[in-house]
Amino acid sequence: MSAGWTSIFRPWFGRLGSTTSSAPPGPAADRTLVTLLDASGDVVAVLPAQVRWSLKLTKPDELVSVTIPWEYLLSDGTLLSKVEALDTGWYALWDGGKYVVGDVDTDNESGLTFDALSAETDDLGNLYTNYSGGPATYLNMLPSAIANAVLAGKVGRPVKNAGFGILDTSDLPTNWSHPTGWTSELVGNRRVWQADAGSDESYSDDLPCTPGVSYRVKVDIKAAAATGTVGVLIRWIKADGTTVDSAVTNLATEDGAFHEVDTGDIVALGTRLRIVLKTAGTANISQFDDVRLYEIGDDSGYTYTGAMDSRPAAVPYNDGAIVKYGVWTEGAGYIEATTPGDYIGRVVNGPFVTVEFAAGGSGASAKIRINGVQYQASGTSLVPGTNPISVAAGKALTASGLDP
Repeated sequence: MSAGWTSIFRPWFGRLGSTTSSAPPGPAADRTLVTLLDASGDVVAVLPAQVRWSLKLTKPDELVSVTIPWEYLLSDGTLLSKVEALDTGWYALWDGGKYVVGDVDTDNESGLTFDALSAETDDLGNLYTNYSGGPATYLNMLPSAIANAVLAGKVGRPVKNAGFGILDTSDLPTNWSHPTGWTSELVGNRRVWQADAGSDESYSDDLPCTPGVSYRVKVDIKAAAATGTVGVLIRWIKADGTTVDSAVTNLATEDGAFHEVDTGDIVALGTRLRIVLKTAGTANISQFDDVRLYEIGDDSGYTYTGAMDSRPAAVPYNDGAIVKYGVWTEGAGYIEATTPGDYIGRVVNGPFVTVEFAAGGSGASAKIRINGVQYQASGTSLVPGTNPISVAAGKALTASGLDP
């Protein structure tokens, strides 16, 4: 800006406003500048301005009022008007933030006045995150990672039995093909799909996709160092039923631990797809778990910053994962109720869950529902059924084959 610019009125330049954040606003500046952009994002002016602002924790930040002079007196004595630099829906850049211009008031003798709202409300209001129908689905991700994935256009698509925890009557994972020699195994706290040595493939049920849109698959794979390869590919199914395979993305580190294998973005060549888990010339077993499918859309350019990942870690029933209905008493390592009908609910993630009961005394019983289905005791297991569960004596019961 030319040092010879002078405004027709004499405003004071500084930062006025209020904030709900814990940190107080910085000291007032001698002069504050506002950059104005048109609807396409091109700069139309950089102007001194009088700004009243508000930062909010639970609502978008706001420029309560921004006032600029009607005209500027240049060093050569001519007047310069910037009325054309303002219009509703244009943008203002100020103090590191981007704002959408709202109401413009030209009926003001001392200058032009407008208000503005933080631009993410406008930008994200027009963001379409996915091309295919259905909700976004994310497996084993923290809230901040889910938020950032959505903002980056990486929309999780549902994969049936993605964690291989739902088994059929032959104890093999549903919704996947069953090559000879492949078995369902319990490894630590996870149910995995185990391939025997050799060359074979297991593929998922058909999943819908949109031709021309990019997709990517991530899967956890474990293998010991040996000959052969273990990996994943996408099989595109065209409208006429013919198929075409993407290149195989193989596990790079075979050290006996699980590692994530990522296909990268691949453009869809069909109207449906199958996720194919593939072995080729292996000398030892290999294992697969947690299959994730993403549909890739436009990146919003925004990221999430927050504290949603933090939860109290001392005891489970002290955090937000458990919801209590009725009167419950918390003791040393347990929670109890004595009124019939009181119940608690908890979100769980994984192919199985164990519920432990302390001795309730003669006649004490309980009911357990998972995803709306009632379960009954069968030895140390929980199976679908309507018989009340006796908890007169202490016991631990495990439900397996859940969809993670």
